Amino acid sequence: MTEQQLFTQLSTDAGITAITNEIYNGDLPESVTLPAVTMAFQGDEPINTLSGDTGRTRARYQINAWASTYSDAQALRVAIQQCMINSSRITAQPAHEEEISLFRYAIDYYIFQ
Repeated sequence: MTEQQLFTQLSTDAGITAITNEIYNGDLPESVTLPAVTMAFQGDEPINTLSGDTGRTRARYQINAWASTYSDAQALRVAIQQCMINSSRITAQPAHEEEISLFRYAIDYYIFQ
């Protein structure tokens, strides 16, 4: 799956779009309406064999669920995980920016390309 295909998958998923249409590749814009989703490429590892590089990679992407309440962030996390059910989830980490009342789940996936 390419980065564009991942973005399309997230932005057309019924479970996610029932919660938000705010989906971004990269950083969360400052004036965004919450809840929102961001995705970011984190790096990749080549898939090698004894014959050398296969030209395929295992890419790591972070998909973030952003919301102004913890329950909204959780609901968006669940929707993202359902959308990505066929990908290898690495971890899901909650975070809270108390000063600005911003809740986030950072969910990392391996995606084979």
